[in-house]
Amino acid sequence: MSKLIEKMNQALGLELRAINLYAHYAAYVKGLNRIQLEPMFQQEANESMVHAATIRNAIVKHGGECVTIRDQMAIAHTTDTREMLQA
Repeated sequence: MSKLIEKMNQALGLELRAINLYAHYAAYVKGLNRIQLEPMFQQEANESMVHAATIRNAIVKHGGECVTIRDQMAIAHTTDTREMLQA
């Protein structure tokens, strides 16, 4: 696998992780902050989907094979909005 494809797959894995992270936080944000943060997290998840699609298309154009699993960095399960915003 070329170095370029390898780097793009790393970026794709990070975007796949970001989709999960933001969708998870959108579902678990609580209290008064939910009114503003749930749509923000949802928008971030949607943006990460667009980024992932862009990277995926570039990998395919360059003759590579795309990863299908997210980056393995843990996603903390929390309802603490401060922790969510620092992730």
